[in-house]
Amino acid sequence: MSSSFDGTGAALATLSVPEADPVNVTQKPKLFLADDHFLIMETLSVLLAREFEIVGCASNSESLVDEVVRSAPDVAILDITMPGTSGLDVARGILDRLPATKIVFLTMHKNRLLVREAFSAGASAYVAKDCGSSDLIEALRAALAGRTYVSRELEALMVESRPEELSERQVSVLRLIAQGYSAKQIAFALKISSRTAEFHKNSIMDKLKLRTTAQLTRYALEHGLTS
Repeated sequence: MSSSFDGTGAALATLSVPEADPVNVTQKPKLFLADDHFLIMETLSVLLAREFEIVGCASNSESLVDEVVRSAPDVAILDITMPGTSGLDVARGILDRLPATKIVFLTMHKNRLLVREAFSAGASAYVAKDCGSSDLIEALRAALAGRTYVSRELEALMVESRPEELSERQVSVLRLIAQGYSAKQIAFALKISSRTAEFHKNSIMDKLKLRTTAQLTRYALEHGLTS
């Protein structure tokens, strides 16, 4: 309590009210969800709402980059294969415009080549769809903390030594072969010569012990390398 005085000199009692402490509000990280299965998006929205602010959802990759940029999330969950553009290309497009956004791939594909390509595209985490919810949340937390994360069941896959391992360029060539591109079209798309495109195709065949374009296409299909 403190005192002040009126005009006659009489003391007036006043209370000293302490300033209110600022409210400590923890802001949730902003999350964008993209998957071509609505039920999965709906389930994830409910599952993750307690820890994240869901700022957008999309089931088609055609305008996905623009939608993510408008939402400006801290982290985006993408699938590798969606209608329209490949999730890998979507990730690259997002990071070109929002380099601070973290990308987490949630996919059915348990493929060493795709995991490696996902991280080459700038992903922070790669999670299999049959994982537990704790696995996905751990991946999101790791991404937001600036770390990388791979589903536990994929860790052993990543350290295996495989003689048929394709380079990133060979994976790009294989994807275009599976989409029906000719050597000239591959050369134009990748800004290389037709001779170099043919060289890569032959090298891929040698590594995979395959002999025809049809076999290459089947291999790409089986390993999720067609989009």
